[in-house]
Amino acid sequence: METIELSADCDAPSVLLRVLSSDGKEIIRYRPEKKREALLPELATEPPPPAGISTIEELYLTGLHLEQYRHATRFPEVYWEEGLRRDVDDVRCNNAMGVLCLRRGKFQDAEQYFRRAIARLTRLNPNPYDGEHSIILGAR
Repeated sequence: METIELSADCDAPSVLLRVLSSDGKEIIRYRPEKKREALLPELATEPPPPAGISTIEELYLTGLHLEQYRHATRFPEVYWEEGLRRDVDDVRCNNAMGVLCLRRGKFQDAEQYFRRAIARLTRLNPNPYDGEHSIILGAR
């Protein structure tokens, strides 16, 4: 083992450490990276209440965000329920509520949400592009 003293004014990224085998072949090399200023992310904000959101899409997306990141005072289902109040057949909100009910063991409720989503999806096309609802429900 060999110890090498560096001067106090030595810039770490200018140092290169190499470990060589007995025949001079490089085994490993290391050079410290220059420290960079990291930008802090924006602070999390509380989403507006469901009534303060104008579109069903934003209600759905807000619910997804809350489900993924959890929030102390907001719950995803109230956003999806508001979306369904505005359009009872909305596929995204029905699917989200179905999955939520499934996770909570409310299987009959989950089935109703999935069946409503499937009914809308298959109204014009018996083979919709997205079959997630049918797969989860196990329906044809």
